[in-house]
Amino acid sequence: MMYELLDKYITEYGEIDSLWSDNGVNGIIELFQKFSEIDWQKLHHNLPSKSLEWKIKMLSGIVGDEKNILSTIAILMDTKDIELLDMILIIFNNYNYNIIEDKYGLLSNDIKRKFINHLKNIMPYLNKYYVKLIEEFFKKNSYVETQLNEIGDNSKNNNL
Repeated sequence: MMYELLDKYITEYGEIDSLWSDNGVNGIIELFQKFSEIDWQKLHHNLPSKSLEWKIKMLSGIVGDEKNILSTIAILMDTKDIELLDMILIIFNNYNYNIIEDKYGLLSNDIKRKFINHLKNIMPYLNKYYVKLIEEFFKKNSYVETQLNEIGDNSKNNNL
């Protein structure tokens, strides 16, 4: 029930502007605070087909338990949009979520590897704000490179 209200609210609210920042985000937060597990499941099922603007609005006010929030982020990790990537990194950094340890088992090794490589590849083209954000993410995931190499080695061994 709450997912449907969230979908309608985001879809009908209009463009992201200063009014959105003042009112829209608070409305999103209120709806997320009432989410049930079924609402989270509906969100995760429908999220891939939503527009970029819808996803950004939704993330601007996402609250709830850590696992559901991070599950939502995991669905969006393959984005090439810098604004959505910005929000993903901020949420990962705010939760101090180590994607290699992945305590909830949300991410396949392939997704982890692609995400890290994507961040490395775009860094030279980004402004200082985004570079600093990515560096902070790498610092919190300080052994990402080593772990990714081990994941690659283990997956080769497992395929023998």
